[in-house]
Amino acid sequence: MLALIKRWNHPTQFDHFTFMPGITDLPEDLLVPIFSLARESPLDVLQLGYVCSDWKRIVSSTGALFAEITAGTDYDTDVSFDQLSGVLVLSRDAPLHLTVRCWVEKDYNVACAAILDHMGHIRELELHVDVLDWESHGTAVCPLKSALSVPAPMLEDAFIDLDGAHLWAVVDYQLFGGFAPCLTRLQLHGVEITNPIQPAFSRIEYFFGPSAISDMAGRTALVAHALTLGQLFPALADLTLTDSTSFLAITECDVFPTHLDGSDIRYCRRLRDDESDEIETGYEALRGLETAN
Repeated sequence: MLALIKRWNHPTQFDHFTFMPGITDLPEDLLVPIFSLARESPLDVLQLGYVCSDWKRIVSSTGALFAEITAGTDYDTDVSFDQLSGVLVLSRDAPLHLTVRCWVEKDYNVACAAILDHMGHIRELELHVDVLDWESHGTAVCPLKSALSVPAPMLEDAFIDLDGAHLWAVVDYQLFGGFAPCLTRLQLHGVEITNPIQPAFSRIEYFFGPSAISDMAGRTALVAHALTLGQLFPALADLTLTDSTSFLAITECDVFPTHLDGSDIRYCRRLRDDESDEIETGYEALRGLETAN
């Protein structure tokens, strides 16, 4: 992409003879779509800003050019954690797809701070934490709790994975401040919801997460404060439960929404085969149920 632009920006002798302009002479409304071809690599977009002052102005003022960011230390990531905050500032208020993979605690703290600062315009969020060496295991989850406690007015899809960190995070406050009006997909790995606030879940159609949602007293059931799944996720169409403390936790009350199109309990490792069979035959609401059998 950059090589093509460089060649276009330095016309041949024939170009000069026929008075063909370089790409720097194109109007902004044509340059922005061209620049967007490189937006999967934010650092390439930044390089475009070094061509001339006009391009620098366009790059620094067009947040959509920085709307897809993958941060981490893997070979396939776009930016490092040292670059993350600076690139996110350039995204301005453009709807953002942010993917972050953390391997050390320092990067995890940077990621949580970035999520906290930009949650207001994040549309899709993927957070993978594989930190094994925590300086203070007891307080390690605090930055994440802060990041996930703020309103998320644009958030449509959230994927939080803490399994690799051996850090079971308990979300014991208003998730997304109780305000995530666009959220339709929620996947939680290694995250337990405590006392969930219903408005944040009112439009969720797909939920992948723990079947054990505990109250503050430690009582484990599918729901807290006697909320059924149907009440908690009124728009739910696809349900995957990842574990269950017991068969009783699933069957002690009629908790399943009646409008499910698909459900999956294959990941509920503590359920015996006969218990899975009973759930499968006893709940008409579980259309398309997938079990471990």
